[in-house]
Amino acid sequence: MGESRNRWVIVVSHYNAEITEELLSGAQSVLSEEGVSESCIDIVRVPGAVEIPLVAQWAAQRPDTAVVITLGAVIKGDSDHYDFV
Repeated sequence: MGESRNRWVIVVSHYNAEITEELLSGAQSVLSEEGVSESCIDIVRVPGAVEIPLVAQWAAQRPDTAVVITLGAVIKGDSDHYDFV
């Protein structure tokens, strides 16, 4: 039997949560409007934007993952992250 790729993974940064939580809410609304069942969505929270690529790679390699969405907010001046991300 073939693999079933039916999971939508959203990787969202906790840093700048006032922004990223709004992004997450918007993404969930759009997915719902497009008919994606909430039960097919996995939300993975990471500390900051630096961790997003590694976790997104992990999610993409899962045999059941169909889509990976990444959400983060790096604001110039908040930290040195802006220069590195």
